Amino acid sequence: MAAPHSVDPVQLLEKHLASASPDLLAEMIAAFANAMMSAQAELLRRLELSAQRIRELETDNQRLRHALAEALGERRAQPNPSRRDTPRPTISEALTHHRTTASSTSSRT
Repeated sequence: MAAPHSVDPVQLLEKHLASASPDLLAEMIAAFANAMMSAQAELLRRLELSAQRIRELETDNQRLRHALAEALGERRAQPNPSRRDTPRPTISEALTHHRTTASSTSSRT
């Protein structure tokens, strides 16, 4: 459990600001404004870098898509030796053929 504040920070700040010189207040305001402008400039810089990176990724993505489409086109154009011109029989057709062949072989013996 945190200890309660023995000094009210708002009252302490008001007391110091009331007795402060106008130059101190002007310096504080200038420092605050500079910090805000610096944060805004940093945010804008990060946004610019992010936008640049997005453009780079989009370019890479387009290049990869083009390369993939080209590779797939070349692959489809090449003859595939494992591909057969005749369709493969279905499992049920293969089983029927196997049973027919097996029964005709066993009846011969």
